[in-house]
Amino acid sequence: MMVLTVMPAESDGAENEGTSVAYDGTTYKYLRFLKDTTYYCEMTSFEAGTDTFMRVQSRLEGYPVYKMDDGVLSGSADVTTFVIPAEVQTMGSEMFKGCSSLKEIIFLGAMPEFSEDTFAGTPSGTVVKYLEKYSSSWSSFKTLTKEVLPVYKYEGSGSSFEYCELDGSVTVLKHLKGTDITIPSKLSVGGMDMDVKYIGDSAFFYDEKSDQDKIVKVTIQEGIMQIGIAAFKYCEFLETVTLPSTLKIIYDEAFRMPIDANWSRGKLQSITLPDGLEYLGFEAFRMNYSLKTVTVPDSVTHYGDGAFRVCAGMETITLGKGVTELGDSSFDNCLSLKIVNLPDTLTSIGNECFQGDRSLVSIDIPDSVKSIGRNAFNGCTNFSQINLPDGTTLGDNCFSTTSLITVGITSGSGSGIIKKYMSDGGWVLPGMAQGTKVSLLIIDTDDSISVDVKGSVSGFMRLTDQAVNTKGGTLKDSSTTLTGADRAGKTYSLSGGVWSTTDVGTITVLSSDTSLGTVSPRGGTFALGTSMTFFAEPKPYCKFTGWSDGESKATRMLTVTGDQQFTATFAKAETKVISITIDPAGSGTYKGAGKFIVGSEANLSVTPSGDYHLIGWSDGYTELSRTVTVTEDISYIVSFGNIMITFDTNGGAIPIGPLYSNDGWKLTLPESPEVKDGKKIVSWTIDGTKYAVGTEYEVHGPVTATAVWGSNDGGSSEFPWIWIAVAAVIIVAAVIAWRYLSSRNKED
Repeated sequence: MMVLTVMPAESDGAENEGTSVAYDGTTYKYLRFLKDTTYYCEMTSFEAGTDTFMRVQSRLEGYPVYKMDDGVLSGSADVTTFVIPAEVQTMGSEMFKGCSSLKEIIFLGAMPEFSEDTFAGTPSGTVVKYLEKYSSSWSSFKTLTKEVLPVYKYEGSGSSFEYCELDGSVTVLKHLKGTDITIPSKLSVGGMDMDVKYIGDSAFFYDEKSDQDKIVKVTIQEGIMQIGIAAFKYCEFLETVTLPSTLKIIYDEAFRMPIDANWSRGKLQSITLPDGLEYLGFEAFRMNYSLKTVTVPDSVTHYGDGAFRVCAGMETITLGKGVTELGDSSFDNCLSLKIVNLPDTLTSIGNECFQGDRSLVSIDIPDSVKSIGRNAFNGCTNFSQINLPDGTTLGDNCFSTTSLITVGITSGSGSGIIKKYMSDGGWVLPGMAQGTKVSLLIIDTDDSISVDVKGSVSGFMRLTDQAVNTKGGTLKDSSTTLTGADRAGKTYSLSGGVWSTTDVGTITVLSSDTSLGTVSPRGGTFALGTSMTFFAEPKPYCKFTGWSDGESKATRMLTVTGDQQFTATFAKAETKVISITIDPAGSGTYKGAGKFIVGSEANLSVTPSGDYHLIGWSDGYTELSRTVTVTEDISYIVSFGNIMITFDTNGGAIPIGPLYSNDGWKLTLPESPEVKDGKKIVSWTIDGTKYAVGTEYEVHGPVTATAVWGSNDGGSSEFPWIWIAVAAVIIVAAVIAWRYLSSRNKED
């Protein structure tokens, strides 16, 4: 049997190689290759972690696993079950050799192309299982005992998906239909309720070329522990996600959105990551352009590369104490990012971590950080201030194309960054242009700082009161030494061996309560006359109420005139809840509902599903979208119908409808919209039966109602004929009576 091998393009070189580590410590190595304009990967190495029920990853750092190299899983002595993803198309030789505990191999897709000895060395008694919907592709397989794994279908309120039993619990396999998805905590397997613990890889992956329903809302109930690789990838219409407290793992690309040149795709504005979450995978939320604020809980200990990269609308990120390493490209091109709160447990910041974050002005690097990777702040064009531990190692081009003018050095002796980046050309950090004027602010360093500065240095150093008065260090060049308390509150410049001073001011910016809001930057020491911009950022459902000096705008600019202190005041905002219920369930979707600050505007809209049409909102509103000023809790019921009701006004100039209803609903027959020739609609005829205006008519199918016109005082247009008939009867009776009386008179 021929085995397909696709070689990587030589021009890509080492960039084709990669490593991925799963939650349990399983380590994969891969080789990327291009096939039919799409990148895939070949799994070249596998080292099992602690799990014995081994779900082999379907994608490695975003690349579908197309091929598994010869013997790549061999020697995994403790693994009892391998689950092979549907993405795998070809498998090499002796794949399971030496897997002495192996009992079963479960395939989630059609039968791959095997080599002649893929199963050579597989322990005897090992059973191959496959999903029943792929039975035809496995009909020719006879190498090992095989079994069919049943696939079940869940039918919820307006949504459905496939699932199966794996490892004694339910795994969700594939989205079938629905825009409002609820994944329950238990599902029936063979008539018995079983816990749902795993949302499978690519289970709700959205392919815009297909006719899939566009998922808007996802609710994951308690008990579910893992969201698989690419589970909700490209679900760009997703607006609301509710995660359970039991969730431990969000795998790679779970909520990644598609690339868009206009930075406009992805509607998810917020996500609450539960306390207890431990693993946040590679590019888990990449390109969620509408995300604003994210807090990563202390429980997260694995923070994957690029987890929130290119989240262009993100403004604030707070990382918990469990994060010790920030991976490469963690927040690159987060164009709106202003506030970054890093934990004091952080030890390293990866390559390109904040690259291109053009709204970032300043950042405090905790003393625990030992290294910052290459290009970490490259392209942060408004980045002007950073505080760095003196012993931190800086990568190449770390500060390229920034506006860095103030660097604070903390926790050191002056022998690290201070000494390393002093040179004949000035004090310049990696990536900064020679001759750039940088304010070096020495903060909280050890005693007896002694920094040798070459006489040709252009630029300046700034010393704080603390550094001068309590630390007692010296600052000197080859011929001149500056000492003494006179340095406090001054900026010292050196040019050609001559020192000069500039008055400075220390700006302190505080938050009244950091649980309600944050400020950025938090201040520093600057030359008098320097212009600064500060931001006050309230947390969700909180509000900024003003600055301590009376300024009311959250974003403010000021000119440094001396030592100044400002406090941004925040308070909890009064909130109300707007809810929307769709009736009947599944007949439409909604967006915009939720919690709002009183006085704010809520933009609400509904969209009918399938052949349904809007009937109306419970308060009588009849348009699909509306803007509401929030003053109280409101619960709307929005009704849709799929049975058409047509009104024939029988010559009337003002049309009515059409309207829509549902089976069994009662329709109130409408009043006349006009008076015509002294007449109005007084009743309706439906299927030959007449119903007065205002009658409740029970709908059980399409209806055509025809108007009956009558006099404006309520009389029917048929009433004159009735009176004529009555008059005729009276006349006939009178004639008969007259003749009778005449005949009697003659007899008399």
